[in-house]
Amino acid sequence: MIKILNLLTASFLILSIFACSSKNDNEKLEEKVVNVQTLNKDTFKIDTLKRNEQIVYNVTRDTLIGNLKISVTNKNIYEKYIYQDFYLADSIVVRNYYPEMESTIKIERDNAVIFNQSFLKKDFPKGNFYEFINKATIKDFRFESLNEENNDLIFVGILSIPNTDFENDFHLTISENGKSKFEWIDYESED
Repeated sequence: MIKILNLLTASFLILSIFACSSKNDNEKLEEKVVNVQTLNKDTFKIDTLKRNEQIVYNVTRDTLIGNLKISVTNKNIYEKYIYQDFYLADSIVVRNYYPEMESTIKIERDNAVIFNQSFLKKDFPKGNFYEFINKATIKDFRFESLNEENNDLIFVGILSIPNTDFENDFHLTISENGKSKFEWIDYESED
């Protein structure tokens, strides 16, 4: 009887050790890190979820202007890597980001949401560079300024094609009534 109890105890210990080691392996497969930084009164939240060798991330930048809180979140939505740097600010770089990103703009006035919209590259306006959009990545999409004359909020971003010199800026303007307008910034016609 004692031998059977010892055998059962040993079996239980082996199973417990195996279960613990399996749990540790699963924990290594999925690891979440949240990094919050403040820069020039803006708050950056970098939310990284690592699954095996794939990294999923959301980068949120909150800007406060008067009674407005403007949040811009950029997140990857595909699993194919493009090895390029994603600059949010001089001191914040996210490496190995994806070719397709979804950007979400959320605007709150006195803690009430007055605008909440997401968009992808395919939502950009057709123009001279439209055929490149499917090959391009979005870099540095962010809130830029408030037009005090009409209260328009202006956002800016860059479309970049990896392994080339091609980059083109675009503006997204959101008016006080919630309407949005995309515009290419055509530097050639300004010269």
